[in-house]
Amino acid sequence: MRIENIWLSSPLHHNRFNVIASKLRWWKQLFKTQKIDNTFPQISINGRKVPIVYYSYGSIEIDNSGLTFKAQKLDNSLYLEYLNLDNSLNFSLSFNDMKGVSRYKNSKPYSEKFNYPWISVEMKSGKIFLFSSRIERGKIQEAMEINETIYKNIINNVA
Repeated sequence: MRIENIWLSSPLHHNRFNVIASKLRWWKQLFKTQKIDNTFPQISINGRKVPIVYYSYGSIEIDNSGLTFKAQKLDNSLYLEYLNLDNSLNFSLSFNDMKGVSRYKNSKPYSEKFNYPWISVEMKSGKIFLFSSRIERGKIQEAMEINETIYKNIINNVA
């Protein structure tokens, strides 16, 4: 099973996002007196930079042995630019190396309104990956259904 349009993140990235987003003030951004950490993933909308909750974008493939993530570069447009995403991240996770899978919601979100559930994959090594279908305006339910499909396909294979 291959699923396109996947956001990749981690609890650590979400925590950093919360700190950065909580300090943003629209009026400081309007006058360009407030800056976001230059290394943090963000989008620039008409020159206004906004942090984003994921650090890579791509596709996942789930088969009998595990999950493979392959990053893809998002296309910029005249008014929208993606900055600092890891466009070369490719990895495989074996089901045998997974400790567990669960649904994840940020415990201290910057905004509860946008705190959608992610799929959390915890490895036996302790590393945690968060996956979510890309959430677009007007297609939230569709994204949540894709996340549920991902969750069920992984949990049915984790020992």
